Amino acid sequence: LTKRNLLQMSAQSCLVCQQGSAILDWKKPESLKPFLNARGGVKNKNQSGLCNTHHAFMKKQVDRARKIALLPYPTS
Repeated sequence: LTKRNLLQMSAQSCLVCQQGSAILDWKKPESLKPFLNARGGVKNKNQSGLCNTHHAFMKKQVDRARKIALLPYPTS
């Protein structure tokens, strides 16, 4: 195995990389809820199991869903 192959194999550990980015959609708040903690905040990358690219994409989708009141803002 080359270094490039190892990097490609490790990139597939992300849930969204495996299933496609269609599972993250702001119009489907139930698809975003597994990536939120109990208080409504976004989980970090290590807890959610997403790569950098899809974690940033998921945060944008959560923000869009919050702006039109499909998801609550985090409580303190």
